[in-house]
Amino acid sequence: MSTLSECHKHLTKGVGACSVPMWSAGVPAGFCNDDAYGYPTKEGRFRYDGYVPALACYGHGGPIKNQLDNLTLELDGDMFCAKRKDFLDLQASTAGFGATEDEAVSDLLWQEALNG
Repeated sequence: MSTLSECHKHLTKGVGACSVPMWSAGVPAGFCNDDAYGYPTKEGRFRYDGYVPALACYGHGGPIKNQLDNLTLELDGDMFCAKRKDFLDLQASTAGFGATEDEAVSDLLWQEALNG
């Protein structure tokens, strides 16, 4: 079986590759690799409830592209911070942090997926 690549774990310029394993005749046949814009969403679990190790395309429960439209990015010390435009503070709202803008967006989407 193949192992996950960085493109399956992190967004680059807002897009990654779907990490859902694919099978053919009962043996591993790689990954879905469709465009993925984040981790599976709570609503996405109604579309697909199978194994998703990292990023997911829309068909496998991931967010649609426009979920990235209402984000703001800023440098916070030596880390980038991604947050929604309705962000209040770290106690009341979700934010993502990373060494790069893409890592911060990936972290925000992951935190949102965890917190529902």
